[in-house]
Amino acid sequence: MPELPEIYNISKQLDHEIVGLSIESILIHQEKCINYPLVEFSNLVSSQMIQRVSSIGKWLKIHFESGDKLLINLGMGGDLLYALQPPTKKHQAVIYFSNKMLLSFRFWWFGYIHFVKKNEPHTMTDELGIDMIRTECNKNDFVQLFDGKKGSLKTFLLNQKNIAGIGNYYIHDILYDAKINPTIKINNLKPEKLGVLYDSILNEFNTAISLRGAHYEVDIYNKPGEFKVSKVAYRDGQICQCGTTILKIKTGATSSYFCPTCQK
Repeated sequence: MPELPEIYNISKQLDHEIVGLSIESILIHQEKCINYPLVEFSNLVSSQMIQRVSSIGKWLKIHFESGDKLLINLGMGGDLLYALQPPTKKHQAVIYFSNKMLLSFRFWWFGYIHFVKKNEPHTMTDELGIDMIRTECNKNDFVQLFDGKKGSLKTFLLNQKNIAGIGNYYIHDILYDAKINPTIKINNLKPEKLGVLYDSILNEFNTAISLRGAHYEVDIYNKPGEFKVSKVAYRDGQICQCGTTILKIKTGATSSYFCPTCQK
């Protein structure tokens, strides 16, 4: 599943490639991924001029000069490919641009392409929390997010309504770098430790962005990223740099990988 670093990089690439172009047409093969009836959706998107491309968390935003937007989420995995020809693999949608290039959409599970009219609400993105790369959030602002909160820290971090873009690929090494146990409760964390967590999230994401995202995801040119989690994530049974065996435990609906010595 692409997380913030992958979507951020894709948004930057699309902002470079498609700004100033207009959409000639859109072909939808899977109607359940769109939010309007097929003919209406196609009419709304066609002839729109692209002003800029941005992102928030795991969502891409294509902004039109009209003030309307196209919001895209790759769900549980997939890719967006910018090319002259559609891919040979099964895909759910294709946008055709005025420069004769196209953008194909391939979702594995639960992908969305939503058209949002100017000033129209969109619950799925309106309720998202901060984007740690795009939002102006300093360390004090970050610490305030946890004020009065209870429950599991990991659950809080993975909730997109709190912080947009963190998923189960990056979370393990983020917590390891911050020396925080994945089972800890929010009310047991001091503000100083939350400040360390802030730095850990930014360091992990900025490093991944500089390496074009996770190694198992591809960009719009079908090139994989070069970032691999390497500290504790998915390394159960292996040895941490401190000499302790890395453990895998169940934490809520997900598993966690951690070092019981470094993350007491």
